[in-house]
Amino acid sequence: MSLVVESKYELVNAKKYLSLETGKRPLSEVTDNPEDIPSLGGENISEEGFLKFDNLRYISKEYFEKTIKGKIKNYQILMNKDGAQTGKIAFVENFKFEKAMINEHVFIITSSEEFNNKFVFYYLLSHNGMKQVKSKIVGSAQGGLSNGFFKGILLPKPELPIQDKIADVLSLVDNNIEQTKKVIEKAEKLKKSMMQNLLTGRMKPDGTYRKNEELKETIVGEIPKSWKLIKAKDFCSFVTDGTHDTPKPTSAGFKLLTSKNLTGKGIDLSDSYFISEKDYTQVNKRSKVEKYDVLYGMIGTIGNPEIVLFDEVNFAIKNVGLFKMDKQEHKSFWLKCYLDSTAYSNYVRKMTAGTTQSFVGLGFLRKILIPTPFIDNKINMDEIINISSKLKVAELKLIESRNKLQSLEKLKKSLMQNLLTGKIEIPENLTIKQGVVA
Repeated sequence: MSLVVESKYELVNAKKYLSLETGKRPLSEVTDNPEDIPSLGGENISEEGFLKFDNLRYISKEYFEKTIKGKIKNYQILMNKDGAQTGKIAFVENFKFEKAMINEHVFIITSSEEFNNKFVFYYLLSHNGMKQVKSKIVGSAQGGLSNGFFKGILLPKPELPIQDKIADVLSLVDNNIEQTKKVIEKAEKLKKSMMQNLLTGRMKPDGTYRKNEELKETIVGEIPKSWKLIKAKDFCSFVTDGTHDTPKPTSAGFKLLTSKNLTGKGIDLSDSYFISEKDYTQVNKRSKVEKYDVLYGMIGTIGNPEIVLFDEVNFAIKNVGLFKMDKQEHKSFWLKCYLDSTAYSNYVRKMTAGTTQSFVGLGFLRKILIPTPFIDNKINMDEIINISSKLKVAELKLIESRNKLQSLEKLKKSLMQNLLTGKIEIPENLTIKQGVVA
């Protein structure tokens, strides 16, 4: 059965315009010496279309010099040719290595002069392109792509200047995506450092550090001698969890949030289902979620705490822990960031040593010990407010950047669908100068 390929541009057979080659990584030539030649495999291609360089393998310089095929150059396309993630694809640009090769599980794809190779890359990455690639996978189990898989794959072929502009626009979006990812990575490192030092009291709110003699050892690590460990049920208004039943899905109504909707990067309700108003009301008798409450995965995906920042909450929860905060914003950020911290992770490992954790119960959540500043035998809210205000800035910066990344990724997907098929035409006078569309 042939696939229907949408395009307002002329469609041509890829076999006529694209060429393939692959490489090798003989075991006898593999090294772990970073001074040798990087050897890239499918594991070095991300699902988003980028190259990644963690867990690199290397081959000897002698093998590289005597080998002809499989050498990586700028402006090539790399595609994972077999295995569980067949079809993953990346574009080589501003490559960080002067010399590198692919192994036998990757294709190098190049195009004739009638195509902009980056335009081809974006088309193959798009829904229309990838569904054609996936249709060519052969073999049992995980399967793979043969050397002749391009036969029958159709490429849109606008005039070359149009290809260039489409590639430039999509490259601009990709550059913004990469820059946003770097901002997120930097913000995550800063937040992690702040959590580790501020929430354990090693660093004071003014940025100075407490001396060792001012600290005491506890089950969660060192904390100031003036601080105490408070159970979550005493730190929060109360601690409960969502329904353990499975309300019937409906076509409309209220969303039902489960552990999988707590991503570690926010609350994502996109794949949750609707339940009826009756079921929503029934679930909320036990676990009504409000702004500044903290949610915590209890089954399957454990943890991934998230603060509820919605002014209006229109979802119920299932198999999710609920730390009720009585809309106390600063205590909410304190708790959320502590549950995200290395100190808490270490504490949980101690408490669950020797067990296989695929579920945590409500009793466990209520007994979680939280390092808490004290003064005159009561919680020092001034210190909590001071510290949590700093953590809130870091948290909201991350949320803003993650939302921007999500928007950019949606924009890229939409542009690939519309520009590459000709549904939206590139204006003739469009230019891109220093990363800006003009």
